[in-house]
Amino acid sequence: MGLSKYFGRFWFAAEPVFGVVMTLCFLGILRNEMLLSDPVLLDKIMTMVIGAAISCCIAWGVVDGIFYVWENHSLIQRKNIIINYAKKQDKRTESHRMVRQDLQDTYVELLSNDEKESIYEKVVTNLAGTKSKAKISIKDDLITIFLDFCLNFGACLLILLPFFFLRNIIGVPQMLNLSVLSAVVLLFIIGVWFETRKSLFFKIRKGLSYSVLGIIITILTYCLGG
Repeated sequence: MGLSKYFGRFWFAAEPVFGVVMTLCFLGILRNEMLLSDPVLLDKIMTMVIGAAISCCIAWGVVDGIFYVWENHSLIQRKNIIINYAKKQDKRTESHRMVRQDLQDTYVELLSNDEKESIYEKVVTNLAGTKSKAKISIKDDLITIFLDFCLNFGACLLILLPFFFLRNIIGVPQMLNLSVLSAVVLLFIIGVWFETRKSLFFKIRKGLSYSVLGIIITILTYCLGG
């Protein structure tokens, strides 16, 4: 998956999901204001709520993208430190310890202690003969931030489409319902996309689980007043 290069193996799907969740939370506010506010003020409130949802998704997309950039640089730096330590006899123990930490959450952890120690030692020995990893380019940093922005902001825009195109055609309750339906469908698509297994059953199951998440969030935000 191309996006995993910038966001890791699992976190890339979290970005559009956050955009969906954030937008649904703001729509929950609008739903409650619709019941309590003067109809004359509702249009102004709707504009403010939609603007706030868009602003939050833009801000989070940029800020979270910066966090990913920082994490990617930190991982490269740590790998280079381990490689440098592996080349120095007096630092091999420290290199061994760091390799062990990095491999704890992999399949290596399922092996026996002797097998694990053997793998750690082989990794350190092989790293001693490798070159340091190149630093991440500014171009890749900017791509990471831009992609994160697009995933968050794009999800938000897709959900808010009824408010942009149907504002003068249907009422606020109908636009809210269409937006929630769009969010549920979008979450289903994200779930199908995120499922790595090729089986249609698993993809549909993951999509449905994401859709249920959207429904639960909608109910909670409505019950809690947005």
